[in-house]
Amino acid sequence: MRTIILGINGVLCYDNPVWNTLMPAFLRYFPSAQCVVEEDTGLQLWQLRRMQRFMEMLCKKYDRPETKLILVGHSMGGLFASAIASRLQEAELAGVTTVCSPNSSVWMYPLYLGAARRFDAPAVSFGGARDRYVLYGTRHPRAVYHQTIDCDHYESLSRNRQVAEWIASVSAKHFA
Repeated sequence: MRTIILGINGVLCYDNPVWNTLMPAFLRYFPSAQCVVEEDTGLQLWQLRRMQRFMEMLCKKYDRPETKLILVGHSMGGLFASAIASRLQEAELAGVTTVCSPNSSVWMYPLYLGAARRFDAPAVSFGGARDRYVLYGTRHPRAVYHQTIDCDHYESLSRNRQVAEWIASVSAKHFA
């Protein structure tokens, strides 16, 4: 079985620098995994149908037999990860990690995207203490672990390897 760590960007996250620290950290805990980051470049907050198509494309691409998925979503990508997790039929889901994601702060998006639906895997979530984009609601509704970490939405998260290492280690502990 192949393991894929699927990093999912949110809206307005072009070439998101957080993956430069997050993916190497996740690979240290899942060394045989393949890392992939997906984004729909130019995606805007009001483009709900486009968000749906993006998630459908990801499900079609990664929901395969003999595949174990670890979904890691940053920003709105956390909602996408949760929605994709609830739609998987073929792949085995190890877990969902959301980082600086509006899991419960903007009620319309989780409901519309399907992120509020249940899935059978652990979820861990992290909020940024200095995040100026997602001010509250970062706790995933089904989180087995949640922590507010000392970071902002992009810069310190993309530079601080210790924070990325902590996120990956907590995820690995719960996704074992």
